Amino acid sequence: DQLEAERGLFVAGPTVVFKWRNLADWPVDYASPNLPGVFGWPTEELTSGRVPYAALIHPADFPRVAAEEEAFLADGRPHYEHEYRLRRPDGDFRWVYDLTVPVRDSRGALSYFRGYVLDITDRKAAAESLRDAEARLLETQRLESLGVLAGGIAHDFNNILMGILGNAGLALSEVPAASTVHDTIKDIETSARRAADLTRQLLAYSGKGKFVVEKLDLSRL
Repeated sequence: DQLEAERGLFVAGPTVVFKWRNLADWPVDYASPNLPGVFGWPTEELTSGRVPYAALIHPADFPRVAAEEEAFLADGRPHYEHEYRLRRPDGDFRWVYDLTVPVRDSRGALSYFRGYVLDITDRKAAAESLRDAEARLLETQRLESLGVLAGGIAHDFNNILMGILGNAGLALSEVPAASTVHDTIKDIETSARRAADLTRQLLAYSGKGKFVVEKLDLSRL
């Protein structure tokens, strides 16, 4: 009854238990009965040796996984864990969390590995979606901050321009139109008005001004 109850944990659970031999391709000696339901592989495909476990690991992940295993064993850890992509029979790759326990004999020699492998694809996708949402929120906050900054600059700059335009207007009233200085002051006034247009655009960008939306003939322009 106890054995049947423990077997039921693996039949219905999301974690697949493996027993891997201590060889280069990690051939499978045992896989829990829920392997077909979780990862789609018939158990005998792996336990017969036709498909070694290493062949299921994504080629881009395999060098890292092998290097991590070597480092973990060198540290003498009682167990280690990592994440990588595992191939299903249909070619689809699933992200898995793998907790592996090296099993040693009475002399301390490594006999085999016992692994607990859990599909975390949906969890990683949800985490990635959350990170994207946070990034979009940060970008929105950054743009809002730029808008507030732009509005403050535009108001202060507008005050400076009012002084320039007012003094230019007073100077023009005192200078004869035939004077060369008159044209120079006129240029100052024109440039200041262009700068004032720029501040209006900054205010519109910050939400404190108004956009003028109208149809435009590009060819005419």
